[in-house]
Amino acid sequence: MRRLQHKDQFQGARHEAFVAATCIRAGYDIDYEDESDGTTRHVEFTATHRATGQKVSVEAKSRHRPGVLGREGTSVGSELVDAGIQRLIADALRKPASEPLVIFLDLNLPPYSPEHTTKEWFEKIADPILEKHAIGKSNDPWNLLLFSNIPNHYADDDSPAPRAYINGLFGRNPVILEKHPEALKALFDAAMKFGNLPNSFEEMQ
Repeated sequence: MRRLQHKDQFQGARHEAFVAATCIRAGYDIDYEDESDGTTRHVEFTATHRATGQKVSVEAKSRHRPGVLGREGTSVGSELVDAGIQRLIADALRKPASEPLVIFLDLNLPPYSPEHTTKEWFEKIADPILEKHAIGKSNDPWNLLLFSNIPNHYADDDSPAPRAYINGLFGRNPVILEKHPEALKALFDAAMKFGNLPNSFEEMQ
């Protein structure tokens, strides 16, 4: 909560809150890493799916852009914005993951740049990641890669909020194979429900 009150930390803290909320909605318990241990790098947290016992290593990355969400500089039009996310993926993959890896990536793109699920989106966002980070021709180092773009902050004052979206890529023959694919499917489904309020809440023991 303290990080949400600091302009230069708000973006990352907001995305991490979205990631944690998605995992909880999917039926996971969260175990945060010991960030005081400086001898090694850490993923964001380990999450355990209560229904199956499946553990996953979760990493959260958010793309900073000039002039957006408290960052210095001047923002540019959507037609000039480069996705620029390869470095974030590479950094996430450098962190040691002991469980199947789930990466949540906040694109922080202006609305409709490009429109998700279109050929242009895959050419500019997904395909370069698959080409650069795949191991061989058919192996991915992640089990699930979840893209989010929640561009409310790009809207003008008093304008309707632009549409957010979530996209996901399941890994092909990942390095650490999950024992319960349904646990990853639960994460994907929970992410896709972003913005929908549940009618009831599970009783926590």
